Amino acid sequence: MPNATFILKEPNSNEASLVYLLYRFNGQKLKFSTGQKIHPKFWNEEKQRAKETRQNPGFTEFNGLLNNLDHKVNDAYRKLLNDGISPTPDKLRNILGESLHKTDSSIKHDLISFAKNLILNSTKKPETIANYKQTLRILEEFKNYKRITISFDSINLDFYEDFMKFCLNKDYSVNTIGGFIKNIKVFMNEAFDRGFHKNLDHKKSRFKKVEVEISLILTTTFRGKLTTDSALN
Repeated sequence: MPNATFILKEPNSNEASLVYLLYRFNGQKLKFSTGQKIHPKFWNEEKQRAKETRQNPGFTEFNGLLNNLDHKVNDAYRKLLNDGISPTPDKLRNILGESLHKTDSSIKHDLISFAKNLILNSTKKPETIANYKQTLRILEEFKNYKRITISFDSINLDFYEDFMKFCLNKDYSVNTIGGFIKNIKVFMNEAFDRGFHKNLDHKKSRFKKVEVEISLILTTTFRGKLTTDSALN
């Protein structure tokens, strides 16, 4: 029997935690980010809903959204069966993602639009949001420089190398660039959890946050490529 449950990503956190929907069916499991966050002290683990307390005045709308998702995932599951289609986690994720974000199609395809929306609704610490915004700014600079659209599917190893060269050419430190890469991976993971793409290139071993210990090798390698590319052009 299909079963929907809700859990906190970080149940022991001292700040608001993301809420995940887990849907188990036919020996399979869908893990879907609701996009909603709540402080663990306001979460009723037994009921899997927000506590009904004056200290958390938005609990009615919050629980209504979770109830809606519960109904939607069950409806989606039944509709696939009625249409003769075998339900899979990816199919259900796509249906839920479409349902939650009907109003703005751009955030479902464009990394920068998605990042802007994520930052706008983030409950992270101010310093984390500031880091996200810095990454967004450099992504927009890179986009304008290359005259491209940065879709989710474009985030691959070619993007990684081009982006690294661009950042090094602007004299950002290796640690700063590493922060950019880390945040890009955060953006991609959040979008994946919401069913907006299936691209996992950002999880490859070569697509990694660089560290200061390899700065000499990294700088020599990419600056060497820049010099070679300039000589050829």
